[in-house]
Amino acid sequence: MKISTGVRYLGSVGFEGSPREVFWGGFIEPFLEDIFVWAFEFALNHAEKRKSDRRELILYTRECLMNGVCLTYNRMQNIDRRLRGKGFPDQVSPRDISREINKMQIKLDEYRDSTLAVSKIKNEQTASGTFTDAVELKPGIFGFSFDLKKLWKWCMLKLGYLKAA
Repeated sequence: MKISTGVRYLGSVGFEGSPREVFWGGFIEPFLEDIFVWAFEFALNHAEKRKSDRRELILYTRECLMNGVCLTYNRMQNIDRRLRGKGFPDQVSPRDISREINKMQIKLDEYRDSTLAVSKIKNEQTASGTFTDAVELKPGIFGFSFDLKKLWKWCMLKLGYLKAA
C-alpha cells in the first residue's frame, strides 16, 4: 500500500470546471486554519514555559503564518497555471490570488486576536492565583476579610479542579 504525501489529480477531464472549483473553492483553507490553531497554541505554551513576552511571540507567529499563507497560495497559483496550460504555464495568465490571501489574512487576524485575548486572561489568572490575594487585612469583625471569588478559585486550584495558568 502506497501512501501519497501530495494531492494528485487523476482523470481524463481537463483542469477546468468543477475540478478547478474544488481546487480553489475552500480545499486548502481548513488545513491552514488547523495550522493556525496549532501554531498559536504552541507559541502560547512556549512563551509560558520560557517566561517570555506572550504578545510579542504571538505577533511574530502571525507574521510567520502569513508568510506561509502567501507561499501556499503562490504554489497553488503555479500548479493552477501548469494544469491549465497542460504543461506550458507561460501560455496562460496566472490567477489573481489576492482575494484568497486577503480572506485568510482576516481569518489569521481573528485567530491572533483570540489568542491575544486568551493570553490576557491567563496573565490575569496568574496574577490572582495565590491565597494571599484572597485574604485582606482590614478592620472587620475578626480583623480580616475574604475575596470570595479569589478564595473559591484558590480552593479549586488546590483541590485540582482547575489547572494553573
